[in-house]
Amino acid sequence: MARVGINPFYGRRYIADYMPLTMVVITHIPSVEGYYQEAIEIAEISLRSMVRYASDDFQLLIVDNGSCNEWRTRLLQLPYVDQYLLLRCNIGKIDAQRLAFGLVHTPLVGYSDPDVLFYPGWLLAELEVLRTFPEAALVGGYPVVSLFEHFPVQNRTPPPYCDVVRLTFDQFPEEWIDDHLVATGTSREHYYEAHKDAPVAYVERFGTKAWLHGHHMQFIGWTEPIRYHLPQSYGLLMGQAKGLNYALDAAGCLQLTTYERVVRHIGNRLDDNLRQEVDGMALS
Repeated sequence: MARVGINPFYGRRYIADYMPLTMVVITHIPSVEGYYQEAIEIAEISLRSMVRYASDDFQLLIVDNGSCNEWRTRLLQLPYVDQYLLLRCNIGKIDAQRLAFGLVHTPLVGYSDPDVLFYPGWLLAELEVLRTFPEAALVGGYPVVSLFEHFPVQNRTPPPYCDVVRLTFDQFPEEWIDDHLVATGTSREHYYEAHKDAPVAYVERFGTKAWLHGHHMQFIGWTEPIRYHLPQSYGLLMGQAKGLNYALDAAGCLQLTTYERVVRHIGNRLDDNLRQEVDGMALS
């Protein structure tokens, strides 16, 4: 009998049980007032939850983008940070990423904003998706329904050797949408109207599911394509958060997010519900 098809792993990269990973976090806390009133507390919660619930080892590199002395003093006391890069002034998020990723020598690199809450097993879940879809450039842990609209190339041409399941907006978990609206301060009515036609979809291969979009806020992935596709900053301090994702999509690189939410966006305030959840995690 003639051979049928090709092996789905032909030409794919092998991911061993352990692959060295460097996680990069960029902080910018210029004061402890106004918008940044709770920033130090939130950054510490983010870093502690990242390390405690990783279920695997990684190198943690913190790039501080010209923060105030209060945060600098606290940062240098944290026992779980492996490397620091302290900048005298804010060079912008993209340029700080370019600088940090240029220092990474591990095959895998990760990134997180300093206002992300990590849940138990977050790294294991993201690595599972990357092992199952090794052609993906990056994998995030925070499903957001509006982000399906930002990746038209991969939505038109999903990865081979997998099932693609397309859903409607109202089939996406409502709790996740509500949490995202609180973190970003977005109007529920405006969000639902703007994204009701989002092309919600997930892929499944060998029993592992992943949403068909990437994220700029938190991800892990292959160092080389991520480093290569980082955009130029053009002098902007903020405002290009999705630049890497757009560049990867334009190049035809697959980006995915874990099917279950394994990280969460906090924002710049801890509301009562989120504070209660954090207190129950016993991170201190």
